[in-house]
Amino acid sequence: MPDLACDSNDALLSHTTSSLMFQLEAGLNARTEPFNFKLLMSIPEQQRSFKLVNGELGIKVVLCDDEQYLQKELIAAIAIIAEVHRQLPAIGLSEKVALKTQQMVWSLIRSNAPLFSVRHGLSMLTCFYAISRSWVDAARSYQQVKVDTLSYFLQEPEQKTASLIRQHQFYLYWNYVRRLRHLDQKSASDALVADFYWAERADYAAMTSACHDSRVLTTIHMGDFFGAFKCIANELDASRPAISLRRDGETDAIKHLHQGVARDHKVFLHGKDNPVSIVKALRAGSQSLSIMFDLGGIFGETTEVTFFGHRARFVRGPAEMAILGRARIYPFVCFEEAGQARISMESSFLPEVRPGESLDKAVTRVTQTLVSLAETWIRKNPAQWKYLDRLPHYLILDEPGADLDEKNQAQQDLGDGFDA
Repeated sequence: MPDLACDSNDALLSHTTSSLMFQLEAGLNARTEPFNFKLLMSIPEQQRSFKLVNGELGIKVVLCDDEQYLQKELIAAIAIIAEVHRQLPAIGLSEKVALKTQQMVWSLIRSNAPLFSVRHGLSMLTCFYAISRSWVDAARSYQQVKVDTLSYFLQEPEQKTASLIRQHQFYLYWNYVRRLRHLDQKSASDALVADFYWAERADYAAMTSACHDSRVLTTIHMGDFFGAFKCIANELDASRPAISLRRDGETDAIKHLHQGVARDHKVFLHGKDNPVSIVKALRAGSQSLSIMFDLGGIFGETTEVTFFGHRARFVRGPAEMAILGRARIYPFVCFEEAGQARISMESSFLPEVRPGESLDKAVTRVTQTLVSLAETWIRKNPAQWKYLDRLPHYLILDEPGADLDEKNQAQQDLGDGFDA
């Protein structure tokens, strides 16, 4: 823990908000799993001024609208993790090597190096990171629990599951690199999109010009989904506005992903904008809504479905907005094969409330259709699904005492600020 955590509260008050945020982030990221998870869980969840986001570049502090108590809450959080640090086992050489490797990974992700160099570097560094973490007793035990758990749900041997988890770490970082290039570098983004293989492109383009009904383009966090949305949006007629539903984040950058429709690209935010506005827009016709459906309760109301043979909860918003907005659903998945990003579209369908069926039951039925597709996609390319290691947190476990407590669920569902 950096020295600032040892300062008194009065001394901390003299620091700027940005330095306090940096101090809190540094403290939370100063150890490997499972230690950093214990640090994360030590922070009370009833924060009014900030929230913690567990993303590809570690745990980040994200400011909320209410900043009245920001410094006070940051100082309190710093004091808490300083105390937890004192209770943790001393950091050893093996863990220092793992953390140094992790820092090298994060630096490479943020660099402007050519993509082929970044990919090669990430491949080597993530491999060494996995090895160095295995030298840390607590991290090795934690990883084994993860392997055992996923092996059970995927119905795969432990050896294969362990390999999938290592591959997943690489794809988590690689797809984030691509996402940053889409957001920050137009020329690099255009080159990535041009390289997509999309077998249904011509059919979709022909349908787009002939049909002016609203549609919902929906997928899961697999592959370069940012690039996939941009690739599909490039086939939009200039008269068709685009809608995206996202988390807090770089909304301006997201809006201008699609240069052809940037002027008419409306970005709605989870928890801030009223979904009724989206429904009204869809009912007006000629709208295209981009939305992710592999999300948990932190993103809105959920409905119960079956996922990997178990009861699970997924957000109901995509199905509900499509039904109420009278919009056809176009499910698709993005993945990498032989080093090339690919888009695969499933058959579209118009979600409707059947005779004698309630809206709630219709939403659950449509959500189940989407979740069943997601399971098929994940089984084909499990390492490329961003939330593979969080799969158990979607599930409603039936064993007594097995359900995750609410805070654990929320913290594990946290993703990067650009996720949804």
